[in-house]
Amino acid sequence: MDTTQTIILTSIVNIILTGLVGGIVIYVVQKRIESSFTKKLEEFKASLAYSNFEQQTRFVSAHTKRIETLQVLYKKLVLYSESYVELIWQTNRCYNSLQKTNSTPSDYERIFEKLIDFHMFHIENHLFLPDDVAKEIDLLYSNVESLHEMAYWNLPTRKDWNIDRDTTEALKYQYQESFSSAVTSKYSKQEWEEADYSDIHVLLMDTMKNQVKTLEDLYNAVAEAKQIEKGC
Repeated sequence: MDTTQTIILTSIVNIILTGLVGGIVIYVVQKRIESSFTKKLEEFKASLAYSNFEQQTRFVSAHTKRIETLQVLYKKLVLYSESYVELIWQTNRCYNSLQKTNSTPSDYERIFEKLIDFHMFHIENHLFLPDDVAKEIDLLYSNVESLHEMAYWNLPTRKDWNIDRDTTEALKYQYQESFSSAVTSKYSKQEWEEADYSDIHVLLMDTMKNQVKTLEDLYNAVAEAKQIEKGC
């Protein structure tokens, strides 16, 4: 083999070896890139799964607190409502049968403390509630507070208590100012004009029960929203 052939053969061998080595290097680098990408992809998937789990956990925790808050508010409102209805019922009995009532002004104040307890709990925990629900409860409290003020003018133990037409009309006016829709849905114009003191008592008790029903409906709506979320 002469020198020229040797050089040519050597060149060919070098080219082949260079190609092989280059191919091996490229293969190794490619495998490392694929391995790194796969690892990062798995890490991203794990991070995403944890993030979703964390968000779901926070949602469940927040929803649980929301439900607990509404449950406590409902219990407090029911306690107040029961005392309020009893107060109005005794007043109505006193009016209709002239029987002596067991209610006193101090009872009225004690009942009001239950309403304050409801209101303070809402103030302290309203951040756990959706804004629209919190606003609904603010309105509900305003309605109940109006009912409580009207109850004062019904107390037969007041020194200035007097069941005359002017007193009845004043109470009817006060009620209609706060709950006009309740009046129009239950009475015709003539019936409302003819409504007496006892009719107002029934309205006050029914309206109070409606406030409790409103809060119950709010609770159910929030609870059902969670069930829909689970279904999804």
